[in-house]
Order: sequence, then structure tokens, then C-alpha cells
Amino acid sequence: MTDAISRATLDFDPIPVATVAHIRVRPNSRNTISGETMFTIDSRHPDADVLLELEHAMIGACEQIAKESGLSFHYKHTTIAAPVSFNEGCIKAIRKAAKNRNIPCIDVYSGAGHDACKLAQITPTGMIFVPCEHDISHNERENACPEDLAAGTQVLMDVMIDAANR
Repeated sequence: MTDAISRATLDFDPIPVATVAHIRVRPNSRNTISGETMFTIDSRHPDADVLLELEHAMIGACEQIAKESGLSFHYKHTTIAAPVSFNEGCIKAIRKAAKNRNIPCIDVYSGAGHDACKLAQITPTGMIFVPCEHDISHNERENACPEDLAAGTQVLMDVMIDAANR
């Protein structure tokens, strides 16, 4: 099922995030076939319609696997959070600040639930990311070089000064 959930994401562009985690197996013994397995799926995408399509694809795949294996499958929603779009003015200011300093910049969608997602509900918000070694982030192996951190900080400072001057 984990593999089918991962493969379901490949039918979309941009590719959604679908993380299978918090896996609980009963009994939890290495030499016993489990009688019950529970897991969570955290799926994210900037388009709510794509998330709904992905959900149907993931559930359908799990139901099919369970049926073929003679097993039962049940699911329930625990949390649903709508995708967050950041303020276009903030995004433009970040792009402009990076361009003015000749700092390479691309737009990315972050599937992570940053504090900025909550702030965006009450105030104009944007985010600045810096490159991480081997593209690993939100992990204890995350590592960014000091030059990239300084560049990201400089872009943030330029955006804040520009906003203060307006």
C-alpha cells in the first residue's frame, strides 16, 4: 500500500507530497504476521482539487490491494488543511530582492506546514528558502552552507527595508 500511495503521486504535476508514517503493526513481532496495520498519510499539494483526486487514487489503490489480499481496509480523516497561497506582493518583493543582488531564485511549492501557513491567514506572507546539501531538509542531516544562509538573510533584510520604506 505504501508503494501504491507513492506511485499515485506520479500522475500529477507538480507532484504532490504523500508521506506514509506513524505505522503501527499489531502484534509488533518480527516473526509474526500482523493481524492489523495502521498508518497515516499526510498529503499536500497547492491545488485542493488535485488533493481530492490524489485522495481518491490512494484510497482506491489501498482498497484494491486489500480486496486482492482478502483483507479489510478502513480509513478516516483526522485533519484536513486547505492549501495555502502566499501573498503575491510578498513573492514579488522576494524575487526582486534576489534579482537586485544577483542571487539565483526559483519559485518552489513547499509541502511542509510551516508557521507561515498560519500567518498567511491574518497577514501578507511569503517564504524564503535556501538550498540544502543533497536537497535534504526537515531532517537532522539538513545542512546549508554559510554563504547560502547569508544570501537568504540578505534577501529577507532587503524585503523588510523595502517594505519599511513604502
